[in-house]
Amino acid sequence: MTSSALTELLSYTQEHAGPASSRIHDFVAAYFDNTDPDELVARGPSTLFAIANAHWRLLDAPRPPNTAKVRVFNPTLAEDGFVSDHTVVQIVNDNMPFLVDSVTMAINRSNRTAHWIVHPLLSVARDAKGKVQNVSSAASASAAGSTDPVESLIQVECDRIVGAAEQQALADELQQVLND
Repeated sequence: MTSSALTELLSYTQEHAGPASSRIHDFVAAYFDNTDPDELVARGPSTLFAIANAHWRLLDAPRPPNTAKVRVFNPTLAEDGFVSDHTVVQIVNDNMPFLVDSVTMAINRSNRTAHWIVHPLLSVARDAKGKVQNVSSAASASAAGSTDPVESLIQVECDRIVGAAEQQALADELQQVLND
């Protein structure tokens, strides 16, 4: 990410994240760390913050070990804080090889095209109830000697899926692929 786009996004995050601003700030920085700068500039800080915040809610929801959380949705301003011409797929899973390839192939099998993929690897510390306590990029956590587990977050914007049944069918397919 260009330093000016990162600075602008992190400043926006500080101003709009409320009481959780320090925790969300670190998450947003790690979430978009290796994302295509042109995509970030095109979306702007308010949309990027809303995208990350929607994925944060999925990450922060406790999940049993070795299971994926999958959300397939058409974002709305009221619920998600952003809109898109595409359907959004957000996934939280334990890190393992070939996740992005597997997810992309499942989307392609549904006769849809993936338009934008964000895939941060995050070191995530959770409390006994599974709520996120601390998050950082896996690379920086590893360099600091962290032993927190690495979780893979994947966001894909794909061709729009209008019907709820079709969205659920894709979510079920992705869940099956990730379980395999």
